[in-house]
Amino acid sequence: TNTPISVSFYRGVNINGDAITINGNGWLSGDDPSFVTNGFVNSNPWVTKVPAADAETETMLSTFVEHWAHNMSLSNVAANTYSLYLYTLQTWNNPTPATFYLSAEGQSILTYTPTPKNAGGWVRHGPFMVTVNDGTLNISTVGLVNISGFELWQHGGIPSTPTNTPTHTATPTATST
Repeated sequence: TNTPISVSFYRGVNINGDAITINGNGWLSGDDPSFVTNGFVNSNPWVTKVPAADAETETMLSTFVEHWAHNMSLSNVAANTYSLYLYTLQTWNNPTPATFYLSAEGQSILTYTPTPKNAGGWVRHGPFMVTVNDGTLNISTVGLVNISGFELWQHGGIPSTPTNTPTHTATPTATST
């Protein structure tokens, strides 16, 4: 497979929180005009995050949107291929957690069942390769899940597959007269 020549941070969204900087990258707030979602806004800064997270990531994780069927869109996205990461947080001890399904740009990209009784458990799902052609990234889910944020990493050029092109090289031939 061809892998990108370079991958660079493009945009992150702190879905129910303020604009924030995570790992040196500026993330948009959940109320940025380029981002739209459905669901119920919530926060739980009191649940201990498992595994532990740095302060900025913990802040992002502590605010989320919960829903049985998320529909999110991020506009003004340049036409390109991206690596998508999605952050989810389990905020309650659930002995029989339900599976959720994630799609981006109309393609099913993840089926995930959280660990039972895992209050505070969070996951950075991905990377998932998505191609945006129409200027808007569309993400949807089926199944109850708390989504705290997502990030996009833009792919640089994809190396071309080398081709074997025969070249003719003249070979001098000795002749006698």
